[in-house]
Amino acid sequence: MYEALDAFLNVDTWDSTHWADDERFLLALDTIIRHPAFNAVKMGDYIIQKAVRDYGRKPDDERLNGVRDHCVRAAEIISCYLKVTNR
Repeated sequence: MYEALDAFLNVDTWDSTHWADDERFLLALDTIIRHPAFNAVKMGDYIIQKAVRDYGRKPDDERLNGVRDHCVRAAEIISCYLKVTNR
């Protein structure tokens, strides 16, 4: 399921937190966030695993972990909103 994030992660600037990268993240997130097994923390783990495996990033990279935390928090907020509003 989290492979849907590859559309976001396969762009060189994905970790820039530029609005266009955030937009790509949100579009990818939209395809998975309503899945019953969706878990924001597991999504964050996928982001780290892919960055380490495919891009040679270090798992303790502060920037990488900051972007992961940003994405997890956004997913948690959006997920909560969707549940509260029954969407």
